[in-house]
Amino acid sequence: MTEELAPTPPTTASLVRSADSAQSFPVLERVGNRFARSLREVFASFGCRDVRVADPQVSIKPFAEWRDVEAVDGAICRFSLVPMKGVAIMLLPTPLVRQLVDGFYGGAGEISDARSPFSTGEMRFIARFGERCSASLATAWSDCVAITPRLDLVASDWAETDFVRQGDAVLTQTFRVSGGILADCDVNLVYPAEALRSISKRAEMVPEVEAETVDVGWRDRLTGAILQTRLPLRTIFARPELPLHQLMTLKPGDIVPIVLPTRVPVTVGGRLFAEATVGEANGRVAIKIEQMVEQQTEGDQL
Repeated sequence: MTEELAPTPPTTASLVRSADSAQSFPVLERVGNRFARSLREVFASFGCRDVRVADPQVSIKPFAEWRDVEAVDGAICRFSLVPMKGVAIMLLPTPLVRQLVDGFYGGAGEISDARSPFSTGEMRFIARFGERCSASLATAWSDCVAITPRLDLVASDWAETDFVRQGDAVLTQTFRVSGGILADCDVNLVYPAEALRSISKRAEMVPEVEAETVDVGWRDRLTGAILQTRLPLRTIFARPELPLHQLMTLKPGDIVPIVLPTRVPVTVGGRLFAEATVGEANGRVAIKIEQMVEQQTEGDQL
């Protein structure tokens, strides 16, 4: 007779191991790879197609050491990790921001001055980019723990971020971005190690979802296909009105005077989307979005 062995009880995977090293956070590899795929779609949604985002390189070290040795000048987006305590930081290098803004307004990704402070318009653009990335972060984490990253600060100075203490350990995921109109650069996502341990405890309480119920690959492909959908964006600069008798007598060479309004409507798919002002960017006529128009549902219109 052979002695029957008692079944080994299942164990719950943890985000962290005991040692403070880059290998101490095994689940973050999958989270980072999913965020890399989502980040490509974020770039595409801002008009930067054909951009490649490599799976991240991971390191862990004291914050002051990372900031002084590896961090570059750029835009800092701080995310609160609701409902957990702690925050995460995304660092976008200055040249990348300048290329994104130039490309978004029809340019070829040229950089006039990479050292000058960010303008008010560029800071608004960074905030919009960060908002899209917060949704991508939530998707990347969804298989491990339900968190809702919220963009709560955009800055260009670490002193404004109230991130961590100088000696606190931080884990950095470095995403290499290249292709399209963008020069090669790195986007850094920085987590406090202590916040990851807090997320780990919550992750252990989340029941596992059967693999058959969630097809992550299909969901990512569907998200990518939706973000690639092209919609007609139109604006009307003027609506002159003439009496019928004038219309009947118009001929080539006649001039119809128009007055540009302070703001022009921007429509997407025939629906009012935003209000904008007319200006110039890189020698081309351009519009600057001034205010988004809240969309009403059919129920609200009744």
